[in-house]
Amino acid sequence: MADATIHHINSLDKSPAPTVGLVLSNALNALVLSFHLRNLAGDGLYASWTVLCYLPNDNYSRFVVWTLIARPEGWHCENGDYYGTLVHAVRGYERRAGLDTE
Repeated sequence: MADATIHHINSLDKSPAPTVGLVLSNALNALVLSFHLRNLAGDGLYASWTVLCYLPNDNYSRFVVWTLIARPEGWHCENGDYYGTLVHAVRGYERRAGLDTE
């Protein structure tokens, strides 16, 4: 899995950026394990990332890959793919983030 990279956002984009270890309290207390920038804010869009998260309170799907959006009212998660194992979650994350080499 590629290491999470903090992207330098231009001075016009005041969006927060996720960090590894961020707990998304409004999304099942998901713990961000990795993230990849999808797009910066601008042209009517909010900044968004593909994120791989651990779900500590879900006994069936321990991991999820979401699109994480920095909305003015806080973090918003959508388009979830849920996985029972880290191996499958990493493959799904790499595919969605465009990081897979196959």
